[in-house]
Amino acid sequence: MKAVEKHYSIHDIINFKIVNNAGFLSRVLPFWDIELRDFESERKAEPDFTVFLGKFSPKSADCLILDDRFHIKEDYLYCSDSYKWARWQLEMSGFNGGNLEVHISANPFAWMLLPDLIINPLIWFKLNEKGCAIVHGSGVVKNDSAYIFAGRGAAGKTTIALNLVERGFKLLGDHFVVLNNDNVLSFLSPLHIVGFNLTPFVQRRMKARQKILFRLNQLSQKVTGLQFGTKISPKTLLAGLTEDKARLHSVFLLLPRTRFKVEKVSKEEIIAHMIPNQKLESFPFIKYMMEYSYLFPRSNMAGYWTRYEQNLSQALGAAQAFYRVEVPLTYDNETLEEISKLASMR
Repeated sequence: MKAVEKHYSIHDIINFKIVNNAGFLSRVLPFWDIELRDFESERKAEPDFTVFLGKFSPKSADCLILDDRFHIKEDYLYCSDSYKWARWQLEMSGFNGGNLEVHISANPFAWMLLPDLIINPLIWFKLNEKGCAIVHGSGVVKNDSAYIFAGRGAAGKTTIALNLVERGFKLLGDHFVVLNNDNVLSFLSPLHIVGFNLTPFVQRRMKARQKILFRLNQLSQKVTGLQFGTKISPKTLLAGLTEDKARLHSVFLLLPRTRFKVEKVSKEEIIAHMIPNQKLESFPFIKYMMEYSYLFPRSNMAGYWTRYEQNLSQALGAAQAFYRVEVPLTYDNETLEEISKLASMR
């Protein structure tokens, strides 16, 4: 089967290409790339990196081997890796400032995880090189001002963002946003709709097929005990209610506690939480970075987190206020109302 080639763009700052040679898996798992579809571009710009999907022969001759599986030489890394039932082989070259190429061969379980585990971290790596900083948080806009809600998984980022959209804000992203100078740029990955964030507002906007898929996922959760979120493009669910960018106004750090509490904090405290938050989101890619950095401590890869902190600090300098928001594990209307008041302050 002929390879399928697709081009993607993140605000014309990062352009990348995926060359899909794994025809069988593409037919069996046609929704594997749903995380990337809102980034598809008809313009075939020169890519910052290229990902080749399908079987490949690694060029691992003359490599040093770390931990029995990481084959490394200058500007090159190859390994076999796994996560639960997912298994894949990965080869990267040119990541130290050259023509970045990535080859991935994966089993069906890994195929569905490739955007989260490999491709998104590649995007963040290149954004970082160009002076931007990815933030694990949701973002909304009102009156050309952007508000970021940063936090770990299940901190309420999506719940807050959707609640604010219902109150007249527009969405920049519910999972990640991009800081670029004094602007917040959208990073519109699919909304993960689960039981606790299926509000009447969201339900009214869901199409019949999406509601059926949601019910099937809920049934699967009851049978398996595993949580299955229904992924829906925000451009579809929230047509006309998304935004591309806005000037940074305020940053809210969400921390799980037993009761609601708000406190103004410094930029440095926000950064101290954001960096480990982003590191946790970079698994397993961060392993590859650290293994390579061990052998090449002065490489572009090794300097990633220092550069990330610099980009983050510079961009956050545009914010007018920083808040630490202690939130209960279960959100109620009173909590959402208080957060809405904070985001509405000028």
